[in-house]
Amino acid sequence: INEEQSDNNNPFPDYVYNQEKEQGVYGQSDMAIAENGYYYIIDNILYFYNIDSDINMPLCSKVNCRHNDNTCDAYVSTINTENGTFECNCMGEKIMYYNGSIYCIEVTKDRDYYLCQYDATFGNKERITKLASVKDEQIMVSDAQACLISDGYMYYYASYLDSKYAENDYTASFYACRIKLDNNSSREVLGEFQFPGDYAMKAGQSNGFSIYFTDNSIYFYA
Repeated sequence: INEEQSDNNNPFPDYVYNQEKEQGVYGQSDMAIAENGYYYIIDNILYFYNIDSDINMPLCSKVNCRHNDNTCDAYVSTINTENGTFECNCMGEKIMYYNGSIYCIEVTKDRDYYLCQYDATFGNKERITKLASVKDEQIMVSDAQACLISDGYMYYYASYLDSKYAENDYTASFYACRIKLDNNSSREVLGEFQFPGDYAMKAGQSNGFSIYFTDNSIYFYA
């Protein structure tokens, strides 16, 4: 296909990508906006829709792959709380895109939470930094959907798993955090608050947690 044909197929010819704006507007959504399209997940498979060519495809390079199970290169797994399975490579099916890279939160079997970076085709995975650890510090990432990348940082909520949680009327300690998108960087705690844990479990819903970007400011909402 030549360039003229590609331009004619583009259904959004006036679209201009603004990295910071797109992260702020779509940070809480189930998609990630890139320069020439967007990433989204259906049935645990990561797809990319290219607005220049008007082509939609799973991010898998395997020949004859059916793109319907964990053998697919585009497969993402998420936490299944019903059967107690926490290990996953994309917590909450939350995909983030920033500076030409895809970001996901990986959870290990020991409940370590890592920020992972992929290239734009969902390849060349690299663990950038640890966000939290249940094994080492009794702290977990509260909800993947309540995350946002802006100005080279990822903003997220973390919570402390207190052994006296029930005795404290099911009220837990939560932290508003950010971490720089650099190898082995450390999280910064921007604020701490107490919140009923049963409401916190509904994070991502209308009465859960969110993070918003506007006018060069970050807002944590609970």
